[in-house]
Amino acid sequence: MKIILLSLLILSTSSSFAGNSQQPSSKKKEIDITKFCYYADKEYSIGAEMLQNGKKKKCVRKPQSDSSSKENSKKPLIWATVK
Repeated sequence: MKIILLSLLILSTSSSFAGNSQQPSSKKKEIDITKFCYYADKEYSIGAEMLQNGKKKKCVRKPQSDSSSKENSKKPLIWATVK
């Protein structure tokens, strides 16, 4: 009886360790839309081109009509359709 209880204790302990090691990391990836475009959880730099949903897209600075944003590098990057 002691052997069975000891075996159950060992099995339950090892399965709890295995469960903890497979949990996703609580760290969240830092996103900076002024430096990268994002697609499918990957970073792409300005000028990158790819097909998205059958359309050619390019990573570019978002044009802004207001004159309050003087620094171009502070504007966000977006995926724009290439014609």
